[in-house]
Amino acid sequence: RMVSKSLMILGFLVLLGSHANSQLDAKFPLYQHVQSNPGDLDSNSEQAKITQPTEVLTTIFSDLENGIKAGDVRIVSKYIGMKVYLNLRGAESGYYSGNHAVYLIQNFFGTRRTITFKLSTIKDTETTPYATGSGTFTTRGSREKLQVYVALGKKDDQWVITQFSVY
Repeated sequence: RMVSKSLMILGFLVLLGSHANSQLDAKFPLYQHVQSNPGDLDSNSEQAKITQPTEVLTTIFSDLENGIKAGDVRIVSKYIGMKVYLNLRGAESGYYSGNHAVYLIQNFFGTRRTITFKLSTIKDTETTPYATGSGTFTTRGSREKLQVYVALGKKDDQWVITQFSVY
């Protein structure tokens, strides 16, 4: 009898612990709750990693916003991948090599002067980061609105632009 009472109490404590963990997961969905001894984990373990927006992605999107705002293709080009899908209003659309994409983006912004630009939506999670934004530019003396969509992907542990669209 004493053994069965001890097992029942032990079962209750295990159940209580798992309920507490699910409450932690519900309150803090961006963080993984690790259920092992700290000594069992090394710093590269998948369990030890926290899923949250990274400073690197924030920096990249900030650079891209500043590059588009200034019309400085050099800033944008340092993040262009080896193969990029481009969709430039009134110009090219399709997959291009990185060098060709830089050339096309340079031509596009070379005939337009950006007046305002701001990224309004930034999803900087580590699975599929992207950003959208809007602004205005002048071309041949007339003002036009622009919408931009930029998607990033991982290539050799580096974030690169995989899609760049201007509507």
